[in-house]
Amino acid sequence: MRYRFVGTVVLLAIGICARVPAAGEDWSKAARDDLAAARATLLAQSPGGVPGEAPAFLADLDRATAKADAGKIESYAGYRFALAHFANVFQDDHLWIDFDAPLPARWPGFLVGYRGGAFRIVDTAAPNDALLGAVLEGCDGVPVAALAQARLEAYDGRWTVESSRREVAPLLLLDRGNPFLPLLRRCDWRRGGASWSDDLDWRELPQDEYRARLAKAQGIAPQPQGGVRATAGGGFWVGIPTLNALNPQAVAGLETLMAEIEAKAPAVRAARYVVVDLRGNNGGNTFVALRVLNAIWGAGAVAAVRPKNLQAEWRASPQNLAYLDAVEPVIKKMFGERSVAYGGFDRVRRGLARAIKNGDPLYIDPDEYAILDVAADAPRHAVSAVPYLLTDGACVSSCLNLVDLVLKLPHVVQIGAETQSDTFLLENRPAPLPSGHAVLQFPIKLYRHRERLANQSYKPAVAWPGDIADTAALETWVAALAAR
Repeated sequence: MRYRFVGTVVLLAIGICARVPAAGEDWSKAARDDLAAARATLLAQSPGGVPGEAPAFLADLDRATAKADAGKIESYAGYRFALAHFANVFQDDHLWIDFDAPLPARWPGFLVGYRGGAFRIVDTAAPNDALLGAVLEGCDGVPVAALAQARLEAYDGRWTVESSRREVAPLLLLDRGNPFLPLLRRCDWRRGGASWSDDLDWRELPQDEYRARLAKAQGIAPQPQGGVRATAGGGFWVGIPTLNALNPQAVAGLETLMAEIEAKAPAVRAARYVVVDLRGNNGGNTFVALRVLNAIWGAGAVAAVRPKNLQAEWRASPQNLAYLDAVEPVIKKMFGERSVAYGGFDRVRRGLARAIKNGDPLYIDPDEYAILDVAADAPRHAVSAVPYLLTDGACVSSCLNLVDLVLKLPHVVQIGAETQSDTFLLENRPAPLPSGHAVLQFPIKLYRHRERLANQSYKPAVAWPGDIADTAALETWVAALAAR
């Protein structure tokens, strides 16, 4: 299952309990019912469902519905991939479906990753395997580009988006029982001047090993340890592993992290350099991160670089309002009733209520980030440390909102690996589907006038050539960068 807490206002996820799919269930009916409910939900509760608001969204919805063939489904896997196909038509990182049970996975003893514009073997069962680095050219007579379009674009994420290809590429040579695709048998390879073909020897890949190897092949680091610590060469390392303010375990860690950063901020500002580590961070709540920025640079400095005239258009529906009402006590407890975060959240909640009462399909906030404005005498701290922002391919949604702000602050240098990207539709909320086997995650807000373009990622000014999960090597590398 995949859960992402996204946007400026954090929303509460409704989970589904993992269970073994029932024997004898009518999977064709389950798929038809869930697909119909997913379409109805998007039309009634997402801004893309408002005529004229996002024409491409409605066109994608029509395509997704037309392509959803639930008539031949005889298994849980068929049900899963039929729904995944529906969601994948949108090629939007804020629209997906979570399921209640994992699918068994098989692999041929290696995984490919997307490196340098090609599919290359990046992980193998045998250490130091001679296959590492080999380039995939095709399988069963189909060129690799056509394979990726038929398999990845159709079922497994945003292959059409360049910054997402690293995330979905390793799924190309995994077998998860998709009945709509033939099992691949023989693939063609090249390395240097040599070319060859080999049969694929499929074998089981246990779930824990599957997740670990997949993250490695994707080039996404584990979340760093949160906190502030001194590093070599007179620097400081600030780990921000998550922005998720609604996971109870994460909340305690975030509160400790923010207090530690605020206490150590004077030393951080006076250091030789400081690294803000966002590896593995896939979003949550922008206001959590603002406490970090305010502590280091000062509220006045952060407010000065905030986006101007960023218009947010929220879909006004009773269901969306009820969802925000359910979240309200959590936001109040986490941030406090007088906080900027709670004030922004409550403004949206009251705006939605007014729009519904007036019969308007949208609540429109003409300047969402105006809530960051502070008094003219708000602090602007002098920062002598060279600020480095360390990213990887996990950074999306609220993590990207944070990067939007950080890169506008003085002298910040992005290092590491390219971030993810997203569209102008965001702020997910979950909607359980009728079968009980799946939850639709969909956006309820649309941005206008955002400076960052749709599906625009951030590429580092200085790229890290090694393993993005190797913290010790990264620390040595950054210390050398700062010493130049």
